[in-house]
Amino acid sequence: MASKSLNYIIAFDVEGPILNPAIDFAWLSLKKFAKEFYEKVKLFDEYDDLRWVYERDKNGHSTGAMPLISLCACICKSITDEALLQLAKKSVIENLGTKEVLDWLKEKEIPVYFVTSSYPAVSLIEGYRHGIKSSHIYCSGYQLSEEKAKYFNFKRDLTEELRERSPVSKLKMFQTELSGFLGDYLQNCSELRSAYIKNNVSKIETLKKEQELVFKKIREKELREELTYLLYEEKGIMGSHNKKRVLQSISTYENIIYIGDGIVDCDALAYSKYGISLNCTNDYALLSSKINVATNNIANIIPIISEIIKGNFNVNKIKNDFTSDEIKIFSNNDIKNNLPNIKNINNFFKSILRENTSLFDPVVW
Repeated sequence: MASKSLNYIIAFDVEGPILNPAIDFAWLSLKKFAKEFYEKVKLFDEYDDLRWVYERDKNGHSTGAMPLISLCACICKSITDEALLQLAKKSVIENLGTKEVLDWLKEKEIPVYFVTSSYPAVSLIEGYRHGIKSSHIYCSGYQLSEEKAKYFNFKRDLTEELRERSPVSKLKMFQTELSGFLGDYLQNCSELRSAYIKNNVSKIETLKKEQELVFKKIREKELREELTYLLYEEKGIMGSHNKKRVLQSISTYENIIYIGDGIVDCDALAYSKYGISLNCTNDYALLSSKINVATNNIANIIPIISEIIKGNFNVNKIKNDFTSDEIKIFSNNDIKNNLPNIKNINNFFKSILRENTSLFDPVVW
C-alpha cells in the first residue's frame, strides 16, 4: 500500500498512452461517417495547433478542438451518439501492458484520472472497464457538475453518462444551421491557418474578430449558446491549457504524475512535476516533458512510477536502472540536445504498437 503522506495522483491522456496509437477516434469517425469534410478538418487541425503555439505564452487558445469539429461534421451527416458508441466499442484497443499498469495503480491506491480531448465514449469505455470514477474523467463536450459526477460515480450507466457529456443530441436539433456554421467556421480557420504560417499579425487579429462574428450571427439562440460554450469559450475543449487547469484543480504540481503523447498534452506535461511523455513524436510535447519514455509495452513504466512514489525520482538513475531493448528513457536535457534522434526512437516504438493492433481484440461489452 502506498504511503498516505505522499498523496500522489496520476493522470493519463487516453488515446496513445492508454489506447493504441493506431486508433484516433476523431479521424476514424470522420473517415467513416463524414469523409467529405476530411480535407477541411485537416486544415482546421493545423490551424488549431498553430493558434495554440501563437498564443501559448498568453495562456490563450487551448488546442484540442479537432474532436469536437469532427463530431459536428458527423452530426451534419445525421450520425447519432448510438452509432458513435458502437464504433467506439469496436475500435477501442488497449496498448500492451495497459491493464497491468492500471491494476498496479489500483493496488497501490494511487488515484487515476483520465484527461483527454477525445469523444466522451472513448474515455468512458476505458473508465468503466477499469473502475475509474466518473468524477476522475475529463473529456471533450460538456463537463460534469460536481453533483452529476457524484451521481455517475454511484450509478455506472455508460449510455446515460454519454448522453450527459456528449453535445450530439442538442446540436442535432439544429442540423441545417449547424452545417452552415461549420462551413463558415472552417473557412475562417483555414484563412487563420495561412495567417499564422505567415505570422501576419494584422490579418490574424482581423480574422479573429471575424470568427467572433461567425458565432454571433447564428440565428438559433440555443445553438449559438451551445457552440459558444463548446468552441468559442472553449469549455468543451479538453486541450492543452484546459488540461493544465484540470490538473491545477486536482492537486498541486508536486504530487502530479501526468502521462501524455501529443501537443494537446504540452501544458499538462510542463505543469506536472512528473510530466512523462510516452512514445511521443511531437516537438512541443517532448520539450515540455520532465522525462520521455519510448517502449513497446506500457507496463514498463511501472518501475518508473514506483520510484516516483517512493520519493526516488532521479532521471539518470532511472535511465541506468531500467533502460533495455524494450524501453528507452530520456531526460529533458537529452531531449533538448538530441531532439531529432529521440523523436525517431519514439516513432520506432510507436510503430511497433501500431503494428500490434491486429493482435488484440477491441474492448468487449
